[in-house]
Amino acid sequence: MWKPCHSWLLLEHACLASEELKNAASEDDKKFYQSKIDDFKVFCQYQLTRNIGLAHSVLNFDEDLTKIRV
Repeated sequence: MWKPCHSWLLLEHACLASEELKNAASEDDKKFYQSKIDDFKVFCQYQLTRNIGLAHSVLNFDEDLTKIRV
């Protein structure tokens, strides 16, 4: 399972891989760098979208609580 501390590492690796992919000499290097980018895409598609759903569930109140006078 992904942990929050892993997400920034995946992003950092994907950014570095994106730059290295431009200058990759061998097919193996290209595949390796592309796999780092793909790992981050998979993380975003499966983990971050789950968080959006949770946020909507928590914030989906019947009443707008920001209008309550204190």
